[in-house]
Amino acid sequence: MVLHDWTRVDAGTFHGFHTAWLTHLSESLNGGLLPKGYYSLPEQHGPSLRRTLTIRQETGHRIFAQVEILFPANDDRSKHVDDGAMKVTAAYVADTPVKVFLEHLAVGRPLKPMPLFLTPEDYINLPLEPTYEAAFRGMPEIWREALCL
Repeated sequence: MVLHDWTRVDAGTFHGFHTAWLTHLSESLNGGLLPKGYYSLPEQHGPSLRRTLTIRQETGHRIFAQVEILFPANDDRSKHVDDGAMKVTAAYVADTPVKVFLEHLAVGRPLKPMPLFLTPEDYINLPLEPTYEAAFRGMPEIWREALCL
């Protein structure tokens, strides 16, 4: 499945999709991708209550990593799209020096797996495309059709 142009729908419609995508990512991680001793949950953080997928260690429930899916802002959406929102995914390796892995995105192109680093050497691939697809299948038909024009 390819990345859709979410500026074609209102913010509430995108919010429903975004919430479902984080849930499907969490299900995949908790379904066997994360090693024993870790779990993931969709959470809200900070004063803006931004939604993230949070990976925690079972011991002490400390935050180990967070995944944030950034899309155009709900207000002035087309301006933010033109400014480059949701055109790159980034994975960071907490090492010295910090390493960054970038993947450029485009509407109409497939999503590639993104690494989630567990150590500077070890990572798992986040299944972005299959979880995006699962969330999209759960959207009402009227919005799936609007996004597939």
